[in-house]
Order: sequence, then structure tokens, then C-alpha cells
Amino acid sequence: VKGLNVIDSKGKVIGRVKEVVRKGTTNDIKGVYARSLFSRKFFISDSEIASVNKSVVLKPNYNATKKYFWQRDR
Repeated sequence: VKGLNVIDSKGKVIGRVKEVVRKGTTNDIKGVYARSLFSRKFFISDSEIASVNKSVVLKPNYNATKKYFWQRDR
């Protein structure tokens, strides 16, 4: 899963998977951390992921604000 493209429901690539968070020691995914070219790492939970094949496809209701590297944490 690490390194796959993250695609929204409209087909736009919004980033690439950088880290996978598992549920305990099982192979079930709790979520993934993704990052695009100019953004910081952002978390996508398993409830927002529609499918994982050659890329990670998100559900239509996914709406997250990305933080860019020049923005401060608040």
C-alpha cells in the first residue's frame, strides 16, 4: 500500500501514501498517511477509503483541508 497514489472519487490524484497505520497486529488498515508535493502529511481513516487496488480510491464524501509546508500548526 505504501507508495500508491491516493485518488479522490472524481479521479484527481491528491497525494501518495507515505505510511500505513494498522489495527494492532492484524493486517486490517486503520488508515493511511498521505502527502502531496507541497503539503504536509495528512491522515485518511479507513472509513473514508472506498478501495485499495493499484491505487487508494476515496469515497465521495471525503473532504479534508490539506496543510502546506509553509503553514503553521494551530
